[in-house]
Amino acid sequence: MRKMKLYLFVVVMAFMLTTPSVLAAELPGAASNDASSSPAFDISVRATLVPFNYYQITGCRVITKPGTYYVTRDLVNVRCPIAIDVRCSNVAIVGNNHLIDGIDSSSSTGIRVGSTSGGTYLSNVQVRNLRLTDWGTGLSVVRTKSVRITSVQSKSNRYDGISVSFGSSPVAISSCTVESNGGAGIGVSDNCQVTISSSRVASNLGNGIEAETSSVSVSGSTIQGNKKTGIDYARCGGTVSKNLINANGKDGISERYDSYPHTITGNRITNNKDTGVAGTYSALTIYNNYFYNNVNSGYQSGTLSVSKRAGPNIVGGPYIGGNFWGQPNGKGFSQITPDVNHDGFCDKPYTALGAVDKLPLHKYP
Repeated sequence: MRKMKLYLFVVVMAFMLTTPSVLAAELPGAASNDASSSPAFDISVRATLVPFNYYQITGCRVITKPGTYYVTRDLVNVRCPIAIDVRCSNVAIVGNNHLIDGIDSSSSTGIRVGSTSGGTYLSNVQVRNLRLTDWGTGLSVVRTKSVRITSVQSKSNRYDGISVSFGSSPVAISSCTVESNGGAGIGVSDNCQVTISSSRVASNLGNGIEAETSSVSVSGSTIQGNKKTGIDYARCGGTVSKNLINANGKDGISERYDSYPHTITGNRITNNKDTGVAGTYSALTIYNNYFYNNVNSGYQSGTLSVSKRAGPNIVGGPYIGGNFWGQPNGKGFSQITPDVNHDGFCDKPYTALGAVDKLPLHKYP
């Protein structure tokens, strides 16, 4: 009996030592070895070793079975048209910060979720903690519901770093770095619903974020140094809040074709080459932003302030109302217009191309 116990102990230890140590807290959900749906991916689990019930990705992979898939090594100079092709619902891809690198083929994709050929929508897909470089498109999401993209770096791809299209909704992109791509950093089109948060979108040769006929909200992110516009909206809704939108080659924010109703608030929009914000947007509300550009406004209509309310505002004043209008030469409206009663507002309204900021902010105190 003692020999049998010793034998079983040795077998168990050998199995655990030769199996990758995966913390259950890192698992977005339990993987399944059958075709049934996986549980919700954001459940809480204990931090224990999980030596089985997941899949490994060690090369190009077409995923047709629900489950959790772990990238276990860097994939460099991959020649497959699509490195990881997700064709079913209830899938989580965990990259372990590994690199998936292509060969700059214009028709290639690092990771594709869904299919451009139509058919049934996928649902419940997560991609997280990996790096994508040198693809035509780094990561593409098409015809998929409930998608989460977290801690993904997508750099130096020929076209877009991340593309979302064909009605994919909702798609949450968070804590991602999307840099130095040949097209847009993040491109959204065709009636999608996307939120982008806590991300860096920088130094792309196209627009930083390019959105068309969709709902796209951007918060807590840095959109900087893109060759064209920082955030380019065309017939889009959403909220743009608490971002740094800096030093882009054209406009900080552009609104084309009179975008759908949405709000721009709490942003620092600075040092953009053409204008801070431009376009025609009668249904847009812009308030409590810090503008600091040679030309801050190039718009024709819209609401540039809200009724006076308790602050603090973006420049430290006690009330929220309109925007701070500054210029690098020190001659911006908010810099040269007095605030005699020290309430944090300029003593005159600010008018720009037909739109009026009734409560422009002044430095406080």
